[in-house]
Amino acid sequence: MMEVPDVTQWVRPGEFLMTTGYPFRDNPEALADLIPQLAERGVAAFGIKTKRYLTEVPEKVLQLADEFGLPLIELPPPTAFSDVVREVMERVLVREADQVAELQDRFYRISQSMLSEGGLEAFLEALERTVNNPVALIDSSDRPHLSTLLKKMIGYPDHHIDWAQLRQEGKLGLSFCTLLDQQIRIYGIEVSERDRHYAALLVFETNREFTALDTLTLDRVGMLAGFELANRNARRSVEAKYIDQFLQDWLVGRIVTRTDLQLRSEACGCPLDIGTAYHAGVIHWNGQTPNINVLRSGLTKIRSMASTSEMNMLLTIIDNELACICSIPQEDMPGQEDKRRSSMIRILQSAFPKPFSICAGPTVYSSELLQESWDKARRTAVLCRVFALEGDWFDYGKLGVYSLLDLIPNGPELDEFKGRFLRPLREYDAKHETLLMDTLKVYFQCNGNMRRTAEALFTHYNTVVYRLERVRAILGIDLEDADDRLQLQIAIKLHESIR
Repeated sequence: MMEVPDVTQWVRPGEFLMTTGYPFRDNPEALADLIPQLAERGVAAFGIKTKRYLTEVPEKVLQLADEFGLPLIELPPPTAFSDVVREVMERVLVREADQVAELQDRFYRISQSMLSEGGLEAFLEALERTVNNPVALIDSSDRPHLSTLLKKMIGYPDHHIDWAQLRQEGKLGLSFCTLLDQQIRIYGIEVSERDRHYAALLVFETNREFTALDTLTLDRVGMLAGFELANRNARRSVEAKYIDQFLQDWLVGRIVTRTDLQLRSEACGCPLDIGTAYHAGVIHWNGQTPNINVLRSGLTKIRSMASTSEMNMLLTIIDNELACICSIPQEDMPGQEDKRRSSMIRILQSAFPKPFSICAGPTVYSSELLQESWDKARRTAVLCRVFALEGDWFDYGKLGVYSLLDLIPNGPELDEFKGRFLRPLREYDAKHETLLMDTLKVYFQCNGNMRRTAEALFTHYNTVVYRLERVRAILGIDLEDADDRLQLQIAIKLHESIR
């Protein structure tokens, strides 16, 4: 009811405002200033009782109401405001009762679909049918679960969508995304998955406009999705313990017979293919090793991304190290090895952004022999750490001289060998502030090519020639002699080791 001219500060969106016109009895044209303000406040309609204080509604007011899309209703003089309120409230209550009944029916149908047809897939299909729009549930690991319409629309799984960003934006309620070069409105809610971990339930407005009832439906059924995700996480947590125990026992050789290996692998959901070759690997971190909680979190994320058959890789944690078992098909096509390696690195990088190297043991053609590959993989990781090697992938069989150098025990003889070649150069560099050691290392890295050495050091060719002449003079060796070069290179490799 409006009986004061400054009513705009009191009205709320969706309200039906009525007046006798009393505040405007002396200046009916002032109603025109009120129309834009009411429209901005979201008033549903404006009812004016005429004949008592206002003879008629001014023409300008009618024009402005049409311009701003504000319904203007002329109430007959005998109209009692209480009758209008009662009529409106009855209709509102009837409509809300119908919505509650429809909401209850929707909730029942969707929950029954989950119970009878099974899990998240049935839930998404039922919700899609209910709101007649594509639906997605993005879990806390940013793994998408999609309804059939959405899969067809984006060409799942061959798509390029940032699900992590969508999950974050979906928590805002209303957002927009670009799919197939189209701007699409998305309605989303946050779904509690587990402690401080949240998923997003999203509806993509592509077939019809999202209604208020759809919003209520989404809010109501969100808890069903949360319960199912929590249930899945609980199952996976238990399954992960059995998988980890199986993989750890397999790697360290606690499973003796092939029969036991086959039975345990099938029980853990990791069946072994007859004729498949394997090699073990360990992840070497180029820097500080992540703590155990980070390793476990990353391992959980990778396992949730795809099945082991899709990845051709099994992961576990042994002695605070991330270990992997890679399967190699019996009929491996040319070029497939590089693709497998790239795929493994990409999967690991999605969970562990820190720089790392995969240290791989040799391929074994019998599953019982995996322990041998695991021992060599760990040895490879030790060599990478000792000699500060950097790269994406290291094979035990391709480490060359590093594997031989690592077998040399520490002692006076080793120190004497390194000192004989390198101590004079280090002392000369320290005394004269030169770079003979660095120049020599780069010279060997460039296979003895002095021009390439100069380019790598960003220095003049003659400077490199002079420095190498000083090395010859100080050490009394001939860099053109194969034996002298070999001994000097071995001394440098030993010096680079972290001993």
